[in-house]
Amino acid sequence: MTALTRYERLECPGRWQADPEAHWRDVVVSLRATSLVLSDPQDGAVLAHWSLPAVTRLEGEPALYGPNADDGGEALALDDTTMIAALEQVRRAMAGRGPALAWLRPAALATGLAGLAAAAVLWLPDALIRHAAAVVPPSARAEIGRMMLDEMALGAPCNAEPGTRALQGLERGLDIGDATLVVIETGGEAAAAHALPGGIIALDAALLTQAEGPDLAAGHAVAAHHKAEAEDPLVAALQAAGIGATLRLLTSGELPAGALRGHSALAAASIPPPDETRALAERFRRSDVIPEPYTLTADPSGALAGRMSAMIPGGEAPAPAALLPPGGWAELRDICAQ
Repeated sequence: MTALTRYERLECPGRWQADPEAHWRDVVVSLRATSLVLSDPQDGAVLAHWSLPAVTRLEGEPALYGPNADDGGEALALDDTTMIAALEQVRRAMAGRGPALAWLRPAALATGLAGLAAAAVLWLPDALIRHAAAVVPPSARAEIGRMMLDEMALGAPCNAEPGTRALQGLERGLDIGDATLVVIETGGEAAAAHALPGGIIALDAALLTQAEGPDLAAGHAVAAHHKAEAEDPLVAALQAAGIGATLRLLTSGELPAGALRGHSALAAASIPPPDETRALAERFRRSDVIPEPYTLTADPSGALAGRMSAMIPGGEAPAPAALLPPGGWAELRDICAQ
């Protein structure tokens, strides 16, 4: 998934230089929801992970990019016209104040302020919030997701290798559409997965350290994505932020500082209602995820486990250790290692 829906899962070859003295090497360039990932074409090892808002066009030909304007070190050379167009469109979407939330322009404000003022008085708050969520562009959704991630995590998302490669393998095998998995350390006691705007699913590191296998984290990821499809995470975020913050987003393209603070608990996947159990069970079956680790932590009463097991016949239950190749679970558990 990318910040722009027409470029979902875009990949191309490129040439990467780690620093001005290093040799140029071939890489696979992947445009994701929040980042540009450079990996080795032979074994898939991640070589660099650049934040999309910071990617800068450098001087020179062919098209040259760097991880930020002040880096002066890494460089990426591209000649794929589709990838170049995607990066330029992302950069234009994020122009203005820098982050992707600067998506409104004065002309739009001049024609819309009167209507927005009336809406604030006449519309139900929920209707105004849903309208805001509907008109926010994909690049701004991704930026809001990154803001929420910064609020939730104690530090940067975990990205130690080879854990990152194992996480990407897990992501590809799950029925979560184009969502991007990240692992964060929150310091909380209750481990959960959080569906954020922009297609980000943040997994608490405790889902890895407190489990005997990947099914617990995978189950929470599938459940979080299922919830996000039924309930737009941006709507939930704006409901928590309030009407004032929503109006600020609509009129200026910005959210007030701290508007999303404390939203992580609301972003966690909740227990699905009984009428949603069948659909969730089908997602688990398609993902080859054993449901018990998830159901027992999501609902210690056992009611959810009973409903899920009734929906997945024993003959269709996935085999243990089907989610990752040998050694993959150990690698994934070390993704937060320093």
